[in-house]
Amino acid sequence: MKKPTNKLLFDTPGWTIPKENINSEKKAKRKKNRNKPTTERPSSSEQQQEDSPSPKRLKNSHPHNNKQQQQQQPTKNQPNETLHVGTHQLAKGLLNSNLNGSRFRILNETLYTSTGPEALKLFQSNPIEAAADDEEEEGGGEHRIRREENPNFEIYHLGFRSQTKHWPQNPVDLIAHQLQQDPHLQKIPGPVLVADLGCGEAPLAKLLCSSPSTSSSNQKNSKPIAHHNQFKVFSYDLVADREGWITVAECSSLVPLPGSLDDRVGNGMMDIVVCCLSLMSTNWVGMILEARRILKHDGELRIAEVTSRFVDVDLFVTFIKSIGFSNPTKDQSNTHFILFKFKKLPLTLAKNQRDSSSVDLLNPQSKLELIQTGQKLLKPCIYKRR
Repeated sequence: MKKPTNKLLFDTPGWTIPKENINSEKKAKRKKNRNKPTTERPSSSEQQQEDSPSPKRLKNSHPHNNKQQQQQQPTKNQPNETLHVGTHQLAKGLLNSNLNGSRFRILNETLYTSTGPEALKLFQSNPIEAAADDEEEEGGGEHRIRREENPNFEIYHLGFRSQTKHWPQNPVDLIAHQLQQDPHLQKIPGPVLVADLGCGEAPLAKLLCSSPSTSSSNQKNSKPIAHHNQFKVFSYDLVADREGWITVAECSSLVPLPGSLDDRVGNGMMDIVVCCLSLMSTNWVGMILEARRILKHDGELRIAEVTSRFVDVDLFVTFIKSIGFSNPTKDQSNTHFILFKFKKLPLTLAKNQRDSSSVDLLNPQSKLELIQTGQKLLKPCIYKRR
């Protein structure tokens, strides 16, 4: 009698199942193989013998498993998929809401603790495409980031609106009302030119005007300047909008309007410059210097800032006067913010004002010292987590 040869079911080391035992152990082995994947696939003939039993045998093989499979399969009348999609969308919306709230706080703190150029990168750049930016620079190509790829602007202002809606009054509404009711401005021949530095979503222009605004340096875009009766508003911030209200500018470095810090060269062209809750960066003094540069002689600088930011209101006023502005009118009747109205003066007159000392605005070292002093006068506005 010949000794039976061993035919391996799998070519896996250690698996030595004789052919004679396949029929008796096949059922147990098939059950085991279902729960444990193999490292190598069997031959086609063996797999067909192993995994392709007759329909009758398959039907009666594992009635318990078949019963579980039938219970797990939903009926056609059960809207399980629809409920799953709706629940998923709701959960995703709530998750995004929480993430946006956290991102707003991070963005807000970053804006108050970084310079203007650093803030510009925060809103204009896309971290995912940083490598692509480097490649474009090396290749000499132009790489533009579409606004929808960087949601920081929308997220920040969504959170900002959520915070200010609880205030008794919004400062931009009050400034717009005061400008419309100011009898002095009504006497100005022609339209009143207003520059809104750090305009956000341009609410001031939308309150005073009926059409979008662009600066005079952007005429090639053929977009109208925002105006209504007596006002033309030039709105600047770190991100432009699709409707054309806002022109991109980092206002602590350069506002794209004519003017000079040297009074001997000539004055600017703006009647009003507004800084409404926009003195945010650590070099916010640069925005005040730009405001002075673009203002006409006797032009007005209107500032609204959160009350809790001031280390000392009188020190802040003295500092602004030293840059070439008059004694202001102050409105401290609001619980959340203070309004100031300064007038531009020649530096020779500002020097003669009590509690004021003139500085050389054309000296880079003097400008650096002013920026360093300004950091000590306004505290960052940090929102606490609820």
